[in-house]
Parts: sequence; C-alpha cells; structure tokens
Amino acid sequence: MTGNLKRLIEVKRRQKEDKERSEKLHPHTHGFTPRSKLCMLHLPMHVSYAALAGNAALILVIALDNALHAPMYLFLCLLSLTDLALSSTTVPKMLAILWLHAGEISFGGCLAQMFCVHSIYALESSILLVMAFDRYVAICNPLRYTTILNHAVIGRIGFVGIFHSVAIVSPFIFLLRRLPYCVHHVMIHTYCEHMGIARLACTNITVNIVYG
Repeated sequence: MTGNLKRLIEVKRRQKEDKERSEKLHPHTHGFTPRSKLCMLHLPMHVSYAALAGNAALILVIALDNALHAPMYLFLCLLSLTDLALSSTTVPKMLAILWLHAGEISFGGCLAQMFCVHSIYALESSILLVMAFDRYVAICNPLRYTTILNHAVIGRIGFVGIFHSVAIVSPFIFLLRRLPYCVHHVMIHTYCEHMGIARLACTNITVNIVYG
C-alpha cells in the first residue's frame, strides 16, 4: 500500500514537472488555433526578412552614392544599422521559440540579450535626437550646415551615442544579478528585458522600477 502511494505521488510529480516544462517551452502558443499557429510561424520570418532587406538596401544605396553622404543620410544609415542590430538580437530567439519550441535560455544569455536590446534602444533614441538637431541646423543655419556637421563631428557623435547607451544600460546587469529569483522562471515576452526579468524575483524591486 505504501509502495503504491509512493508511485502515485511520483507519477503526479512527474506530470506536474512535464506540464511546467511544456508551459515553459511553449509560452507563446497557448490559446491559438492551428491556423493561427501557422501564421505565427511564418509571419515573423517574413517581417524579419522584409526589415532586413529594406534596411540593407537603404545602407547599400547611401554607401554607394556619394551624393547621399550628407549628414542627414548618414544619420539615417546609422538608424538602419540600429534596426538591423535590434532584429539580429531579438528575431533569432523568437524564431527558435516558435519553430523549435526552444523556450529556454540561460540567465547569462538572458542578461546579454537584455543588455543588447536596451543598449540599441538607447542608441536609437540618441540618433533620433541628433537627427532632430540636424534638421534644426539645416533650417536655422544652412550656410554653415556642412561645416558644423562634418564627418569628424558625426563620427564623434556616434561614439558618444554608443558610450551613452552602454553607460545607461550597464547598471541593469548589477541590479538584476543581486536579486534572488523564485521557482517561476517563465518570461511573458519572446526576448529578455529589464522589468520582465526583475518581476521574476522574490523580493522588493523598487530600485529596478525607479531606475528602469
């Protein structure tokens, strides 16, 4: 009798683990019909291919045409590069989840993806700000436009933007590594982001909320 009870408990435990593992490996297909699942499998691939082709074509055109080496087009090229970098950071894992049901990722890998995603977002915001300043100079001081925003200045602006984004996002890693985490490790997104990871913690995350 005791042996049967132990076997029953073991079976229940394994069923629970299998259910949790299934939910972890398929976090984004629950509640979808087979047809909608098929759309989920193919739509991200087509969207990523379109974004990749569009941004690559834009960068290629600007690089090959000397007439487009003006500051406005160079900033547009930088914006396309950030878009390509963001797609390269998030899309492969999303496709792995939808196609291969590879829903697991190590904590270190999750932090690395989070760092890249937020750094690229911060860099993209800096580029948009610089593009607004570019239009301001072109409208208010057109005669000195090419003097103020020459290639050396654009290079320094790019370096400052990268340094600024890395400096802002780096504390996220230390803020997340100090937290104790619960048994629940299922993310609600197809990629890792700061608050999504912080909400898995079993402690107060006020500091993360304020900084993030």
